[in-house]
Amino acid sequence: MGLMFYWALQPSYAMLFGSLSPDSANEIVEELRSQGVPYELRDNGKTIAVPRSQVYDLRLQFAAQGVTGSEYKGYELFDENSLGMTDFMQRLNQKRALEGELARTINNLDQVDGSRIHIVLPERSPFQETTVQPSASVILNLNRGRKLAKDQIEGIGSLIAGSVEGLTIDNVVILDHLGNRISENVLVSSEVSASSAQIRVRQDMETYLTNKGQSMLDRVLGPGNSILRISTEHNFDKVLREMDLIDPESRTIISEERRTTRNTDESRETIRANEEVEPFVRNNREDESTVQVRNYEVNKTREQQEKGVGEITRISASILLDHKQVVGTGETNEISYEPYSDAEINEIQRVMSSAIGIDPARGDEVVVTQLRFQDPFADDTGTGGWLMQNLPISDIVRYLFLSVVMIVIAVMVFRMTKNFSVELDPLIAGSDKPEKSLKEGDKGKYLEGETAEEEDDIYGKKLSDEARRKLKRATQRTEEINSFVDESAAEAAALLRTMINQRTA
Repeated sequence: MGLMFYWALQPSYAMLFGSLSPDSANEIVEELRSQGVPYELRDNGKTIAVPRSQVYDLRLQFAAQGVTGSEYKGYELFDENSLGMTDFMQRLNQKRALEGELARTINNLDQVDGSRIHIVLPERSPFQETTVQPSASVILNLNRGRKLAKDQIEGIGSLIAGSVEGLTIDNVVILDHLGNRISENVLVSSEVSASSAQIRVRQDMETYLTNKGQSMLDRVLGPGNSILRISTEHNFDKVLREMDLIDPESRTIISEERRTTRNTDESRETIRANEEVEPFVRNNREDESTVQVRNYEVNKTREQQEKGVGEITRISASILLDHKQVVGTGETNEISYEPYSDAEINEIQRVMSSAIGIDPARGDEVVVTQLRFQDPFADDTGTGGWLMQNLPISDIVRYLFLSVVMIVIAVMVFRMTKNFSVELDPLIAGSDKPEKSLKEGDKGKYLEGETAEEEDDIYGKKLSDEARRKLKRATQRTEEINSFVDESAAEAAALLRTMINQRTA
């Protein structure tokens, strides 16, 4: 109990700054000492903790003084004078700033106490064959007793891959403070990630349909009398289709052009008459052609169809039914089990098909089977069916812990009660303790008529022999008076009144 009170009265410390360099830690510690603020050094002096009630005030105070409490520098590297810096130093500062900014972001996670990030940014090559992909490595210093979930590890990898140009999540390696690679089989490429998303979509749909159908069976047949399992198949192909629909009946003339061409064909001959030459037209033919061009505008509709990703292509459901309970009509009212009739099976199958959206046209099916379920609590062997059940490890540990706690509490209560009763026994008058047997050689230690019980009296041990004799005689007189009062109460009262009258006279 003293340790518990001591622990409860201790101030609660929280981290002020973490992942400090020795110079920054020394500067902060000197300031805390000058102000008389208690502190604790953790993680080999890299972390400074102060009372929880002063954390935020001290952080604001150190921020005003320009002390960031972090060895990571981000884009403030470019605030310094960069005159005379080469291109190599500029690229190096860019990489350092990027690593520092990412480390600050990751350190904000509750499970992460500190982190280090190393990014490799190769120089660009004009040749595709010699191009090297960027890569990154992360070392996480996790808080004691904390660990990251798979989603958080994947989120850290995605954060780093999305912050570096050309970096893919496949080239990100994450280690913990013990050097274990925690990103293995977690950070996957986009193709594998898409496959995982498809699996989650299928699992979510199967769970939804199973819960929907199982809840209906439990309300009708009773809990534990049926088992429903549903499997779905999806089409994750993405199809984009565009169509232009033209209406020929909706034509409208927007322009018209007409051209007419005439051709004349004459054949002439010369006739000599009376020594005179005269022209003579033998044939005269004229041709005329007309060309007419009309431009029409028709209504056109453009449709763009995109097939839904994850469309259900097939549903198959399996139902296991326990035999129904039948209560006898006799005096014993015995319970028996009988299978369902074909009509009842068909009705259950029809209702379930309608509930989960079964479509026979696409090959969906519902299979119903009757079996006698095993009762896990049946005690047919006489050994107790509950002993045959496999309890989870967590339940076993919890029960053992509760048992140990109850035993410890019982022992503490028993000992406290025993000690309390031992301390009160000498103060209770008329206690009926048995006298202790005297050892050989101790008999002369007590006075005449004295017992070992009186020797154990803590007050009697402090008296002298004469005082103890007087106390013994007084005790005997008191016992005689008590006996006289108990046996002759009326005579004792008369004697008491006589003594009072004599004193007042």
